[in-house]
Amino acid sequence: MTTVTKVDFASGDAGRRRWAADVVFVGLSTKAPSPANLEWTYYSLVRRYIPYLILLVLTIASAGAGLLSWHQAHMSSITIYDCSSQSETAPSTLVLTCADANTLVKDLHWSNWGGATATATGVGSWNTCTPDCASGTWKSASVTIRAYRIRDDHYTRVNGSNNSLFGSGPFEASSYPPSS
Repeated sequence: MTTVTKVDFASGDAGRRRWAADVVFVGLSTKAPSPANLEWTYYSLVRRYIPYLILLVLTIASAGAGLLSWHQAHMSSITIYDCSSQSETAPSTLVLTCADANTLVKDLHWSNWGGATATATGVGSWNTCTPDCASGTWKSASVTIRAYRIRDDHYTRVNGSNNSLFGSGPFEASSYPPSS
């Protein structure tokens, strides 16, 4: 064990202080370390290990950033098919009745896209088709929809909170799998 003590070299040194090291064998020393020695030892150890601590923090941060970017890349790869069998990621408009486009949800704002269930709020619009679809009136209401049942990285079901749109159960997310 090496202890470091402060020695005052008065002659020829103009009173400057220098550090000198004394070798002390563990268990044989009767000198108790002074508070100044402990403080110097503490700060020298901290200065010695700060670069390693910085390197450790940077390594953990870069690993976390890599994991986050992988997770975001995977989340954004989940899609849903539209009526033309094109896959879309978090679409702002989704036509629910592909044959006549008389039911759709628009102005969608998604949360948890890529999770087991993605949720969106927006406006649902539908044609009443009374007396027929050509003469029907369009109605709109706020709606919350859920996209779920992931198959081959695509949501395959859409359901929501509005009975006028979803009264007969969930819509298939266009045609799944799409015909090529």
